[in-house]
This record gives sequence, structure tokens and C-alpha cells, in this order.
Amino acid sequence: MRARLWLQVLVAMGAGVATGMAIGPTGGWLAPATAQLVSNWVAMPGYLFLAMVQMIVIPLVVASIILGMASSRDMQQLRSMGLRTGLFFVFTTLVAAAIGLVVALAVQPGSYLQGAELPTAAASVAATSAPPSLTTLPLQIVRIVPTNPCRPAWTRTCCRWWCSPFSWVWPWSPWTASWPSRCWISWVPCKR
Repeated sequence: MRARLWLQVLVAMGAGVATGMAIGPTGGWLAPATAQLVSNWVAMPGYLFLAMVQMIVIPLVVASIILGMASSRDMQQLRSMGLRTGLFFVFTTLVAAAIGLVVALAVQPGSYLQGAELPTAAASVAATSAPPSLTTLPLQIVRIVPTNPCRPAWTRTCCRWWCSPFSWVWPWSPWTASWPSRCWISWVPCKR
């Protein structure tokens, strides 16, 4: 059974695509409103997983690089390894940026949109301030997990304990800008 793991993965992917097409808004098995509700709830675990992976990957890579470089006892080897690592990151960043520019210039995303089709700022504020419904609740649950562990501190959304070393001991920190902070665990924005 383990020798055919690739086959199990392909069958599961095919079953997932077939199920998604069948219960989707255009699949016909469910009414469009019910299909939207079901798809939001079924997609929630995947979105949570992706958000948690995005949140942990950068600190994990940085920590592993620092640990690998710090394990060296020879300063000359450490210097050359640090130089090679820095040059590697600069090179791969430049290559990724060049690929992104070439693809964006070739595809020209958004060129088909007209100005009237774009959402306005008032509509987006109204959409984010609406109370949760059964359809939007999964997406609001997913938004609890930040993709960047320091974003709550920068955007002042109460979970400053990700980056503020003092907020565990003392509720005031440079990120709170007031005494006391409204909460430590709540995800309600603290802008006043």
C-alpha cells in the first residue's frame, strides 16, 4: 500500500476536484447560495493550514540559517558561508523579481478591468464591518491567523504579544501607544 502512495494522492486529488465541481455553484447539486456556504466551510481547514504555514516559514528559515552559521567554529569559514548565503539570497531574489516582471508584462493582469468594475473603499469598509453570518464566518475565522507573525503589532490589532517582548509582563509597549492596551487575546482592532 505504501508503494503506491503517489496513486493514492492522485486519486484523492481527482476525488476532491470532482466533489468541488459537483457541489460548486455551477455544479447543479446544490443551490448557489447553499453551494457558497458549503464551499466556505469545506475550504476553511485548507485556508487555516496555508495561513499557519505562511506564518511559520520565514522564522523557521531564518532560525535554521542562523543556527547553521552559528554552529561553525572557524571564523573564516563563517565569513565565507555568510557571504555565500547573502549572495545566494540576493541572486534568487533578483531572479524571482525578474521572472515576476516578465510574466506580469506578458500577461498584463487587470488590463481588462474598467474603473467602474473596481470596488470602492466605502464598499470594502462596509463589507469588513458587517456582522458575521454563517457564510462569512469561516473566512473571518481564517483571518484570525496572521500570515506574518509581526503584523498584529504593526497594524495594532491587539495581539501584540507576537512581537512585543514586554507585553507578557507589562501591558504597555511602544506598539500600544496608550495605557493599558485593550486586550491581549481579543482580535478586535485597537485603533481609537
